[in-house]
Amino acid sequence: MARRYPYPQHWSDMSTDFKLLFGYHGSMMVLMVLGAVISARLQLKIVGVLVAAIGTVSLIARRKAGWRWRGVGIRGILDALLNFVLAGLFFLSVSTLAPPLNPMFLPWYLGGVGIVAFATLSALNVTTYSQSEFLDQCRDGKAANDTVDETAGEKEALWRRAVRAIYSVAFLGVWLAGVASFYLFGKSVKNGSAEPSGQNTVALMDHGNTVYVTQQAKDLIDTLQSAMSLGIPAIMAIGAFLHFVLHIEVLSTPVRKKNK
Repeated sequence: MARRYPYPQHWSDMSTDFKLLFGYHGSMMVLMVLGAVISARLQLKIVGVLVAAIGTVSLIARRKAGWRWRGVGIRGILDALLNFVLAGLFFLSVSTLAPPLNPMFLPWYLGGVGIVAFATLSALNVTTYSQSEFLDQCRDGKAANDTVDETAGEKEALWRRAVRAIYSVAFLGVWLAGVASFYLFGKSVKNGSAEPSGQNTVALMDHGNTVYVTQQAKDLIDTLQSAMSLGIPAIMAIGAFLHFVLHIEVLSTPVRKKNK
């Protein structure tokens, strides 16, 4: 059984790659501020140089520490594919309202790509969040997969695994409702009529801009937006209760073990 590593709580606990990700996002924030005066082409060139520099620093750190890839299992491959698919759906949903090549929005997309890339590489055991996991991968002899945590011999109760699975499905459902609402809202704003005509008789407002859509489209958008606005706080509250009260690990923050 593979060892479980806690999510880093302090800067010193973070791996070099994770620190570089923070630096990358700081750069994207700067580009967001400068988006009005820098073209999309120039932004892409800047990010290309930045990514090359980050890759160089990461490779130097790996060679210096003697890092070795420990391989990846089927679950890691599936997690990587899931990250890619979900990110693609999310970017597609918001692209109808925020064109990716618009200089004002491009840094936001590039920041999101950075998160997805890191999470995908982490699923493939290429990047790590914690320095302790990175150092384990650098050890001679046994790889990190051979180390187990102190609770490896304890089999989790079936009901706890079932609760986690149900929570994961509910979380995904809320997330998909949000993605669908963004996509349908943006598509309706883009394709709606400037004036009431035919079946497009229901007003839909977007930052002062009013278009007219069908009643069916408006009802679906309202339903999805309600599911998102109610579902997000509900799923967060339930997740906190499961994680911190019932000690069912559904968040990245480690749970506190009960004293025996």
